[in-house]
Amino acid sequence: MNILNVENLSFSYAGCDKRIFNQVSFAADEGEILLICGGTASGKTTLLKCLKPELSPYGKISGKIMFMGNNIENVSSNLTTAVIGYVMQRPENQTVTHKVKNELAFCGENIGLSDAEIKRQIAETAAYFGLEALLEQETSTLSGGQRQLLNLAAVLTVKPKLILLDEPTSQLDPVAAGNFIGTLQRITNELGITVIIAEHRFEQLLPIVDRILMLKSDMQAVYGSVKEIADKMISSSEISQSLPSWMRLYGQFRCKFNSSVPITLSDGRNFIENNIKNDIKELKRTDCLMNKEIAVKLKDICFAYEKNKNDVLNGVTLNIRSQSIFMIMGSNGSGKSTLLSVISGILKPYRGKITIDGKCIDKCKAFGSISLLPQDVQTSFFCDTVKEELNGNLKSDIYDFSLYADTHPYDLSGGQQQLLAIEKLVNSNKSGIFLLDEPTKGLDGKMRQIIAEVVQKLKHSGKTVIAVTHDMEFAAMCADECGLLFNGEIISVDTPQNFFSSNLYYTTSAAKVSCNFYNGICNTDDLIKICHINGLKGVQ
Repeated sequence: MNILNVENLSFSYAGCDKRIFNQVSFAADEGEILLICGGTASGKTTLLKCLKPELSPYGKISGKIMFMGNNIENVSSNLTTAVIGYVMQRPENQTVTHKVKNELAFCGENIGLSDAEIKRQIAETAAYFGLEALLEQETSTLSGGQRQLLNLAAVLTVKPKLILLDEPTSQLDPVAAGNFIGTLQRITNELGITVIIAEHRFEQLLPIVDRILMLKSDMQAVYGSVKEIADKMISSSEISQSLPSWMRLYGQFRCKFNSSVPITLSDGRNFIENNIKNDIKELKRTDCLMNKEIAVKLKDICFAYEKNKNDVLNGVTLNIRSQSIFMIMGSNGSGKSTLLSVISGILKPYRGKITIDGKCIDKCKAFGSISLLPQDVQTSFFCDTVKEELNGNLKSDIYDFSLYADTHPYDLSGGQQQLLAIEKLVNSNKSGIFLLDEPTKGLDGKMRQIIAEVVQKLKHSGKTVIAVTHDMEFAAMCADECGLLFNGEIISVDTPQNFFSSNLYYTTSAAKVSCNFYNGICNTDDLIKICHINGLKGVQ
């Protein structure tokens, strides 16, 4: 059964002649998963909002949206409110109640369900998503990833026909992201719910989606099956760097083969095994941290938000070398953002010692020597326009904001807000230490590469960078050392090559696909490099 049919849809915001997207056509059937992909600010969020009448942006729209056989303009708002669910890019903007159990009850209350029905839905949904232990918890204390899971669970309580998801895994750790995507597959297979998802993280999605809508930089769109669109994704400068390593590797050699694009991890391993030699097992490397002094030292740091509650940080001990990049990973709610706040001086541990360049710091001194990119980047904006935020410096190596000079920062896309906050942080501070909380959140692979280069420039200019991230590919690209925050402690500190090669879940697509053939390969550039060195089978 056809749930949604979009014909020649075009949109431009009020007061702006430039179209966000132009003549877009696609369809989605019952129980299908449709992936919308495109570069940062390509119009993915705007398109999703056009499909949800209650959220439709103000502007000029043309074309036709048919929902369950009817023009969506003629469908009652009471119906679309219940049967079209929406999970926002910024989960904190969608949470409206104080407790998790109240959030799960909210949608049912709004459409007039009885108390008994609501209680049953809460029980079922909490069990389905593993939220039982959080039911009495304040929503304000949840991590960004936990809120995202809660938002999806809340939407599902009223049994929607269609769910629209705006980058739902951007704040999830690899394990939670995998579980989240597995849940999407379950609800489509078991419940017949149609899912339309806009994403930059493709590794786990591509094997399960039915069709893809690719928004291009020229405002046009390409629509078709995964196999039909995969080769076009590889050729796209905006999308290719977000693809799994094996697809990007295939793109380097595809002119040599007539085989189809490898989509799954198994496809990628078969492609390497069948086509590329593995006589040379590893790349030569040098230890770039030798003889560097300790810039930040944490010893036995303990922190809890309330007395008589479990510690969030429980004896964190860590040495971070000067002029280096240290990446911190861990599960949602493990305390990564809390750790950055403690290092910055925003939060004060009840036990332990922090020193910077050998000197103890207190809260006041910390703000003078440390710059922090918060997880919620909107909290770093204080002006009414982008031009004012950047003091008129609209062009940089990070992004060209010239077209958005008079735009309010809140009106930028999520990815653009991230770029603006990073641009502002880099240009307006002379601190020696930069703390970055999810710097690549909401960014495509191309922008991720740019941020990796910015971080490396900071290091080469004498800065020390400590970043929290769920983006394994980003960490593998530019980190000198990586550490895993688990059970309140930092464990497994190692180089990216050893860290990702040793891990099963907190790892990269390059490490996964190469582990049976090469040693210490953790990012796509290294994978492509070692494959070129080895050469193709059957070629002298």
